[in-house]
Amino acid sequence: SVQMWSLDTFEPMHRMKLAQPVLGLTVVDERFFYLFTEMEVKTFRLVHLHDTFAQYNSPIVHLESINNNYVLCVSEDSSARLVDTKNGESASTTVPQLSTKSLLEIKYNVALNRIYALLAHGEVHVYVCKTNPSIRKEVWEHTRKERLLAMCLCNGAVLGLDHLGMPERHLDLDVGREKKMAGEFMICGTH
Repeated sequence: SVQMWSLDTFEPMHRMKLAQPVLGLTVVDERFFYLFTEMEVKTFRLVHLHDTFAQYNSPIVHLESINNNYVLCVSEDSSARLVDTKNGESASTTVPQLSTKSLLEIKYNVALNRIYALLAHGEVHVYVCKTNPSIRKEVWEHTRKERLLAMCLCNGAVLGLDHLGMPERHLDLDVGREKKMAGEFMICGTH
């Protein structure tokens, strides 16, 4: 068989079984290699396999597309990153929680540029994502008594609340202009 190993991760990437044992391999250039067996010579064209988009020190447990510009990436160590889809760099990163078992859910609000981290004991940590690393701005201890299990974020207009005429404004990231919004809401599931 022929097997290709990544020298970055030291893991096998591709494997192809052959009928006869390989007696030799030669790389012709960056696009071609050949091998020979007792009875055959086979040539192969190397096709671009993949690019490493980004590497982190902790395994990834959750990816969520935010918009055309960012992906929310949650790691096993309970940190979260907003990753720029154009270059793979972290635009903002939350620090890991004290216990990796304590993180239940993470959501990102584009309009407010904040990450909400729901912890197992019911607290919600709110991070402002203007810098890297992000800044923990608030700790919602009052949510402990509710014993939150899950959360989702939505815009008031989605809920049909745009008639409230709330004065809050935000920058429309897609077109770069200011527009009125009905407010942002978090919907939570409890015990």
